[in-house]
Amino acid sequence: MQVTIPPEAFLYCYSTNGGPRFRAAMASFINEHFNPFIPITDSQVLAGGGVTSNENMIAFSIGDPGDGILVSGPIYGRFELDFGSEARLKIVYAQMEGVDPFDVHAVDQFEKAIIDAEKNGTKIKALLISNPSNPLG
Repeated sequence: MQVTIPPEAFLYCYSTNGGPRFRAAMASFINEHFNPFIPITDSQVLAGGGVTSNENMIAFSIGDPGDGILVSGPIYGRFELDFGSEARLKIVYAQMEGVDPFDVHAVDQFEKAIIDAEKNGTKIKALLISNPSNPLG
């Protein structure tokens, strides 16, 4: 079997985002295994050099300083740094109180956390789902 590497693969911009073949493969994988209501296209796939750098890019893209990211607690403490250090977004915890964060009953816990955050002046911009229940997976 011969592996062909296109000349573009040796350019800096090609490798930092995975290149077009990677994004197409990821879109195909997501569509096949998760069956989204609206299929994902390769133009919607973004790749970066690790979870922390991707979370940092997302933070700057979705919120302003002081806005919140909703998560079910407990979580991996690095999320607070990934979203907060530079973009200055806040991690807002929804305490599950024994409810599985992937169960329909978790919605009540998320709603409570959103209401409390908004009372304290924090606008929730996203829900971060950490699977499998990091750090408890």
